[in-house]
Amino acid sequence: MADTKVTEKGVETALRRLSRLKILNHPLVMETLADMIALNDHSIQGRKFGLLQLDFNFIVEDPLFVQDYKPYESGVLNAAAFFCPFVTHLNISEIKGLADSDFLGLVALDNLINLQISSNPYDTDCIFTFDGSLAPLLKARGSSLQSLILRRLTVSVRLGLVVKYCPNLKYLSLDCDYSTSFWPEEDQQQAACKQTKMDFVFKQLEELKFSGGICREPPPLGELLSAVPPSLKTLFICKCSGFDDHLLLQVFESFKSLEQLELHHCRLTKSVIERGLFDEENCLKVFKMSVIRPDSLPFQDLGEKWNTYSMAELYIEIRIVLFSAEEDRFD
Repeated sequence: MADTKVTEKGVETALRRLSRLKILNHPLVMETLADMIALNDHSIQGRKFGLLQLDFNFIVEDPLFVQDYKPYESGVLNAAAFFCPFVTHLNISEIKGLADSDFLGLVALDNLINLQISSNPYDTDCIFTFDGSLAPLLKARGSSLQSLILRRLTVSVRLGLVVKYCPNLKYLSLDCDYSTSFWPEEDQQQAACKQTKMDFVFKQLEELKFSGGICREPPPLGELLSAVPPSLKTLFICKCSGFDDHLLLQVFESFKSLEQLELHHCRLTKSVIERGLFDEENCLKVFKMSVIRPDSLPFQDLGEKWNTYSMAELYIEIRIVLFSAEEDRFD
């Protein structure tokens, strides 16, 4: 119902009357729930909604709904989780003014398997922290998560805790462009020593996406890759200064089941890429990379060389960009 003229009143009617409703895709669902909760509506006291998916996005871009936009009120996130305990998919996107206390009630979501949290790096009112919000939530619910997406967080992202608390992830997407750091203070010595392995590992991870373009601290990508199982199918690396020829060789050697590899705005040499692509043991079906125009010339004939070298089907795409600032976003 995202592109219809259904109003908040219609959404409220659906929530009240359709007791078995599982999915309600409409930009005003959260605003409607917020109003029902804020008004202390007696008709929903003690009631549990059967919704399986919640999208918290109080930034309404559709002009049709701009007049209905209401700013987020503290406590609504926890209350909505209380009234919708069966949620399996939770998306928290660019809510202004989020604090650690807004995440406390989410630990009760026993069925949560897909979690996405996005923040606005220009939101100065956003005061939640990783240690005070995400860490407790992942500690409580991380073992059941199959998919985790963290996008544009301005807080420290503790990669070690993500691995520790979410061992059963199948899909992990980390857009850490604005993250301040990756290690808790007590582990700074560990970071300084450049530890090469995590203390915990992912058991079922099939797809990993990582972007770390302008983060203030170099991401420990080598340590993260050491926690990934050999059965990894898809790897996407974007704007990561720490991803070099050495790590690329590690990728080719460690992930023999890899089917799709995307490398965007990474400083790599052609010889190392060819060495991995032309390895008879690799299972790649798709290889994509973006390079800045001054560095592009050596890579432009990769596809032709591959066709000459092998009869195997491999889609190769080399994208030439003018500036490294051009972004390759992912969800």
